[in-house]
Amino acid sequence: MIDCVVSFLGPDLDMLEYELHDIGKTYLPQGFKATHLDALKTAVMGALCTFLGEGFTYDNRQDWDLAFSVIISKMK
Repeated sequence: MIDCVVSFLGPDLDMLEYELHDIGKTYLPQGFKATHLDALKTAVMGALCTFLGEGFTYDNRQDWDLAFSVIISKMK
């Protein structure tokens, strides 16, 4: 999922929004629940905090939180 998002970063985010919606449309009917996305966000945020330690600043945390919130909202 993250590699898809990163590959579409640029001036035209419409394609990214389409791809995220398509990913959600593909996996949610197969038993993947929207709550799994929230759990993924929590796990990745925890891993970043653990591995980056003090390097994972408040601003970094806020940026990642926003990014995941947008990604999840487009996939639901």
